Amino acid sequence: MKNIFFVTFILVSFNKGNLNAQSRAVDSLLSVIKTLNAESSSASLDDTIRISTLITLSKEYVTLRDYAKAIKYASIAKIISEKLVAAVAISVSKNWLANSFQSIAYTFENQENYANALSQYKKELKLREETGNNYKTSLCLNKIGELYNYQDNFAASMDYYYRALKLIDEVNYKDEVMTIYNNLGITYDRQKNYSKSFEYYSKVLKLSTEIGDKATMGISYSNIGTVYAEQGKFEESLDYFFKFLNIAEGSKNQRNVAIAYLNISNVYEMQGDFDRSFATQFKALKILEEIGNKGELALINSNIGVSFMSKAKKNPSEKNKNAQEAKKYFTTGLQLYQKIGQVEGISQSYAYLSELEELIGNTKSSLQNYKLYIQFRDSLTKLIDNEKSIRAEMNYEFEQKENITKLEQERKQDDAKQINDKQKSLLNMFIVAFVFMAALAIFIFRSNRHKQKANKIITLQKLEVERQKSLVEEKQSQILSSINYAKRIQESILISEDKIIAHLPNLFITYIPKDIVSGDFYWYSKQGHESFIVVADCTGHGVPGAFLSMVGSTLLNEIITHKKIHDPALIITSLAAGLSGTLINKEKEELNTDGMDISICKIDHITKKLYFAGANQSIYIVDNYQTQEIKPQISSINGILAIDNLEKITPFEITLKPNMMVYMSTDGYVDQIGEETKKKFLTSRYEKLLGQIHTLAVEKQRYMLEETFDEWKGESKQIDDVLIIGFKI
Repeated sequence: MKNIFFVTFILVSFNKGNLNAQSRAVDSLLSVIKTLNAESSSASLDDTIRISTLITLSKEYVTLRDYAKAIKYASIAKIISEKLVAAVAISVSKNWLANSFQSIAYTFENQENYANALSQYKKELKLREETGNNYKTSLCLNKIGELYNYQDNFAASMDYYYRALKLIDEVNYKDEVMTIYNNLGITYDRQKNYSKSFEYYSKVLKLSTEIGDKATMGISYSNIGTVYAEQGKFEESLDYFFKFLNIAEGSKNQRNVAIAYLNISNVYEMQGDFDRSFATQFKALKILEEIGNKGELALINSNIGVSFMSKAKKNPSEKNKNAQEAKKYFTTGLQLYQKIGQVEGISQSYAYLSELEELIGNTKSSLQNYKLYIQFRDSLTKLIDNEKSIRAEMNYEFEQKENITKLEQERKQDDAKQINDKQKSLLNMFIVAFVFMAALAIFIFRSNRHKQKANKIITLQKLEVERQKSLVEEKQSQILSSINYAKRIQESILISEDKIIAHLPNLFITYIPKDIVSGDFYWYSKQGHESFIVVADCTGHGVPGAFLSMVGSTLLNEIITHKKIHDPALIITSLAAGLSGTLINKEKEELNTDGMDISICKIDHITKKLYFAGANQSIYIVDNYQTQEIKPQISSINGILAIDNLEKITPFEITLKPNMMVYMSTDGYVDQIGEETKKKFLTSRYEKLLGQIHTLAVEKQRYMLEETFDEWKGESKQIDDVLIIGFKI
C-alpha cells in the first residue's frame, strides 16, 4: 500500500546564490582576512572586524558543505572573542563571543550533529541572557527548541519554544513570533495532538492576515489542510489546500502551486478517487518539468508510479495496462535519481520495480531489481556509516583543539607570572645601576656636553621618522577598516531579493561586485499598486563610488517614499538636484569625474503599464525572441548630473504583455574583456543572449547569464561591477 504523506511548511529564510558566487565570496573574505591579519588578536574592540569576517567566512564554507574549514574559522573567531571578553568584559564583547558559539553550532546543525550543536547553542544562550538582549535570547531559545524537535524530544522542544515566546514582543517582531507559533504547530502535529496543532497554525494565519503577508497565509492554509487530512476530514482539508493553491497561483509561485496539487492529489487518493488524483498529479508534474528541479521531478514520477501500481492491484481487469504505466513512471524517476546521484532514491526505485514485476508475474526481472535495491541500500548504509565516522573524527578533533587551547592559555598565564617576577628583580637591579650611572653622568657631564647635544638632535630625527612611519601604518589600517565598514553599510541598504520577489515573483537579480565595495546599486519600493525598480552605476571608484551609491539610495527613499514623487521623469530630475546639492562643495574639475548612470522603471500592477526614464543607461524589452533597446532620455558623460543642461524630459511608456521580459543593467557585463578574444562582450552579443534566454524560468535566466559571463571572462580580471535585473509581470 502507498504511504501517503503531506508537505508541511516551516518558516525559515533561505540564502539564495550559486556556487560560483559563493566561491567568489570566500576568495574575497580570505583576502580580507589576510589584509587584516584576522587570525591574530589585539584584545581590543578593533577585533570585532576580525571576528565578524571570520564568522561570515565560516557560514560561507557551511553553504559550500566544507564543514572542516567552517569549524576552523568559527573556532578562531571564538578564541579571539574569548580574549576580547577577558580584556574588555562588556556586553559588546560578550555578544561577539555569543555570535562565535552560534557559528560553531550552525555548522554542527548542518552536519545533523545535534548533540554538539545543542552544546554550542546553550553556551550562546548563557551569554545572551547575561547581556539582557531579549530578542537575541528568544531567537536562540527557538533554535534550541528546533534541535530538540529534530531529536523527537517534544517536551524539551516545547519548553524552549514557550520560553522564547515569553521574551519576544509580538507587536514589533511578528515574523519571529509567527515562526515560533508555526514550530509549536509542527511539534503538536508530530505528536498527533491535532487540536493544539490547529490552534497554533491558526495563530500564524491570524497574524499573517493582519500584516497582509500572503506567502505566510498560504503556508498556514497548507499546514491546516494537512491537520484536517490526517484526521480524515477530507472536505475541510481540500478547502484549505485550494486556498493555498489560490494564493500560490496569485503570486505565481510555481513550486508552491505544484506542492498544492500534490497535497490535493493525496486527499483524492485517500478518498479512493484515482481519476482526480491522477489529474492533479499530472498538473504538478507539468509544473515541475517547467521548473526543472530533477530531485522533485524524480519524486513526483515515483509517486505517480506508485498510484498506478495501487490501481493495478485493486483492478485486476486492467492490471497489465496500469502496470505498464507504473513501470514507465518508475523508470523515469530512476533515471532522474541516477542523474543527480541520489542513492536513497535509486534504491527505492529498484524496490518499486521489483514489487511491480512480481505483481505481473515476471519473477526473474523482479529478482534482478530486488538485488539492485539491496546493493544500493547497502551502499547508502555505508555512506551513512562513513559520514558518522567522519563526524566522530571531527568532534574528536574539535574537542582536542579546545583542550589544547585551554592548556595553551594556562601555560601562557604561568609564563606571564614568571616574566613578572623576573621583571621585578630586574627593576631593583636597574634602580641600583641607575644611581651609580647618575653619579658617573654628573662627573662627565661637562666634558660630553657638546656630544650630548649632537646625540639629542639625532635621536629627535629618529623619533620623527618613527612617528611618520607609525602615522602611515595607522592611516593604512583606517583605510582598510573604512572599506570593510562601507561594505557592511552598503549591504544593509540593499533590499533583499526575497522581499522584491514577494511583489514580483518572476524576477531575478545578478549582482557581481568587482571589489569589496561596489559602485553599482539597485533600489526597490512598492507604493500602493505601483512598483519602482532602480538600477544605477556610480562612476566614482572604490569607497567614493560606494558612498555615492548610499547617497543615491537615501535620496530615492526621500523622493519616492516620503515626497511621493512617482513620475520617473520627475524622480530623475529630483535625484539630479539632490546629488548636485550633495556634491556642491567639490571643485569643478573634481565634480566632472563624478556622476551616476541610472535607469528607473515604474510598473502599474493594475494597468500593466511600464514607465521608464534613464540617464546613460538603456533598458531592453524582449518579446517573442525579438530584443528592443529603449534608449535613455539623457546621454552624457556625466550621466544624471547633466540634466541641468537639458529640456524637460518625458518618460517612455509601454503596456507589458504576460511573457514580455524587461532587463535593466549597468555596463559591467557588456564591457567585460574576454580571456580568449581580448575584446569586450559588447551590446550586440548581450541583446542576442537575452533573446535566446527570455522564455526560460527566471532562475534559469540568472544561471545562463552568470555562466556565460564566467565562460567569457575566464581567468582574465573582472574590469567593472556587474548588475542585471530581469522581470516580467
